[in-house]
Amino acid sequence: MTIDFFDCSPDQDIPQSGGLTLVIRTDANHATRQLKKNLLRHMSSEKIKMPFDIATKRTDDGAQLLCDYIKTTIHDAYQVWGHEVLKALSEDLNYSKYGIKTSDEMYTNVHFYNAKQLSDEALVKGREMVKETHGPDAKALMISLDDMITSEKYELSEISFSRLFSLCGSQQYDYVARPGYKPIEDQMKDVLEKVKADYAATGKKTPIVLIEDNVRHAKMLNWLVGEMDNAGIFEYADMAGISTCFCCADSEEQSKIKDIHGNSVPVEAVVNYTKKAVDVTTPRDLLFDGFVVQIEENLGRLPGIFMDIESRFKISPDKVDDFREKIRQANHHFCDTIEAKFGVEIPLSWFAVAKPISHVKKACLSTPMKEFFENDEAKNTENNAVNDNQLPRKHEQAARDIAVKPAP
Repeated sequence: MTIDFFDCSPDQDIPQSGGLTLVIRTDANHATRQLKKNLLRHMSSEKIKMPFDIATKRTDDGAQLLCDYIKTTIHDAYQVWGHEVLKALSEDLNYSKYGIKTSDEMYTNVHFYNAKQLSDEALVKGREMVKETHGPDAKALMISLDDMITSEKYELSEISFSRLFSLCGSQQYDYVARPGYKPIEDQMKDVLEKVKADYAATGKKTPIVLIEDNVRHAKMLNWLVGEMDNAGIFEYADMAGISTCFCCADSEEQSKIKDIHGNSVPVEAVVNYTKKAVDVTTPRDLLFDGFVVQIEENLGRLPGIFMDIESRFKISPDKVDDFREKIRQANHHFCDTIEAKFGVEIPLSWFAVAKPISHVKKACLSTPMKEFFENDEAKNTENNAVNDNQLPRKHEQAARDIAVKPAP
């Protein structure tokens, strides 16, 4: 299996190639935010010896220097980790899931895009959609459906939700609020109050544009429009359109996205991917993030390495153990790298996914993260993948030396 990496930009033509294309938004800052924050707090102690000239820490700009050093070090390690994970995916994917049957087409192209640039472009397109449909003076309510789509320039509301999975990852349930957010119905009430206030002030319905990371299927978006309608939002607002970073849905699937009147909702994409063998993927779900699960009364994210990776990552059934071992090694390597750079064991508690891992692995939050990826543990796949029948569930419903090519 081969894998090629491309640095892409919305203002360039998409690199044309066969095989499978994996599309990724650069997410190092998002994925490692919690780890960096905790490492900074620890390393800021007067008792900690810096891994560089300690005198600089005592200068006026020492705090910023430390912050920059931590960010650079972790982002570099994250890049290496990401390349290792993507190489493993290329080698062990079930290509037939993407309609690829012949061995000469079983290779992977990875397209990297700058996440902030995509967000900015999607927001611009959202505003342009409203100007075309509602006039140049119309003020849109743009609603982000993705926690990596933010803006300092535009006012942006959000509805944050995710699919809920069983602990083993093989079953999907209803949509729930993302961990750390209000229940979906409360988020809907916030949107309702806003459009209601705007309607009272102007006497006009507010055009709403949903800002999404990727449009592939109509089902989820139709569910969301239905929930917004049930909340009474469309008594004071119109569904103007959807602006998305990527669109992997063909024209037929896009036409199935409907407003409350049964009309097709316009979709504008920053980057269109029309070929069948393409997937927008998030490797961070194998260590730094994960799939939403219910832990007793709370929601959290469990990394995919502890779940059914065959179904969650489209891995070939005969390569599941190989893939899990490669991810184990990549995760262990990342932890080793950071520990060597800073001279400190990284506890589980420093990661955003700490509580779900602690629950399913029956481990203390103070456990060094790399212990979950030691060789002895990897030998027992039953100990790696969570079994739903063994754990409570309330809800029943590659490396730096691999070149990154510029896009033509």
